[in-house]
Amino acid sequence: MPRLSKRLPSLEANSDEARASNRRLKKQKMREAKKKRAPAEASAEKLAAETSKTASFEAALEQSKDLPDAERQAVQRIIRNRLSAELSRQRWKARITALETEIETLRTLRSNLTDVEQELIQMNGI
Repeated sequence: MPRLSKRLPSLEANSDEARASNRRLKKQKMREAKKKRAPAEASAEKLAAETSKTASFEAALEQSKDLPDAERQAVQRIIRNRLSAELSRQRWKARITALETEIETLRTLRSNLTDVEQELIQMNGI
């Protein structure tokens, strides 16, 4: 039992280090949450611009109804293709953004775990 009694004081001495580590982790989480909010605000502006693009495509479709059949079909096909391409680009950008966010989160987590590992190694004297 003497070994256990020797370890207890070292744990008490390192409790300040543990608290400091917890504070660093909380600050890091707050920074991550703040970063996640900023893109959401920017995406609202992008959505408004993209909505206006969609509205212009729909207006062009309405105008094409006055054209002869062959021209109308060609114009409508071009507009549908452009709209489809725009939607595809939006989905691609959203996916890339989500993956970049996930990468950043995982890098931060890895960094935090490395810090905790180093602290544990120092505490245990390995």
